[in-house]
Amino acid sequence: NMLSEINAQLSGSNNELTAILKDTIFVDLGNRIFKKVPVRSNLELNFNLGFGLTEELLLNPDSIVVSGPERQVDSIHEIQTSYELLENINQPIAFEVTINKEGLSDLVSLSHESVLVDGNVDKFTEGTFKIPVTIINQPEDISVIPFPKEIEVVYKAGLSNFNKITTENINIVFDFDQYRKDTLTNYLTPVVKYQSELITSVKINPGEIAFLIEQ
Repeated sequence: NMLSEINAQLSGSNNELTAILKDTIFVDLGNRIFKKVPVRSNLELNFNLGFGLTEELLLNPDSIVVSGPERQVDSIHEIQTSYELLENINQPIAFEVTINKEGLSDLVSLSHESVLVDGNVDKFTEGTFKIPVTIINQPEDISVIPFPKEIEVVYKAGLSNFNKITTENINIVFDFDQYRKDTLTNYLTPVVKYQSELITSVKINPGEIAFLIEQ
C-alpha cells in the first residue's frame, strides 16, 4: 500500500522499489525489570600521617535501582562508583562521585547517575590502661588463678574522642573452655567480647596468660 510513497522518497536515486518480500518483522523485546543493587565505592584514599577514617565511608544513596531487559539486569549484582584518588586527607570527606557505567548496556537505566560520599576523618593517637584478668566458664568446684592478674590494653582512638575512652569501652575475657577443649595447653588467649566504636584498634599485652588450677 505504500510502494508509491516509498518510491517518492527514492526519486533521483535511479532506484525503484518493486516489491516487499516480508511485510512483518518480529522483534523479541523481552521483559523490562527493575532491580535494587548496592553501590560500592571505588576510591583510593591517602591520609596525612596520623589521620584516618573514624568509621566506614557513607554513600548516599547506598543502593540504586537498575532497569532494563531481564537478561541484562539479572547479571548486575552491584554498581561501582567511578575511580577517584584523594591525596593528603586531613579533614572530613564530602563530595559527589559519578556512577561507573562502563560495561553497562545502553538499554540499562539507572535511578541515579551519581552518589554523595561522606567520611569522618580524625587524627589518631594511642593510649593505654590496665584491666584485671577475667576468666569465664570456670567450673564451680575449682579455682583458676591467672598469671599475671592484670593485662595492658594499648588502643588507638580519634583525638576528638580520646578523653571519652575508659575501661568501660572494652570488655576482654579469657575463656576456660579453651583449656577444656585441649587439656595439654598451659595458657589462655584473650577474647574481645565488646569494643566501643570509639576505639579503632586494640593490642593486648601479654597476648596470653598462664594459669594455675586449684581444686
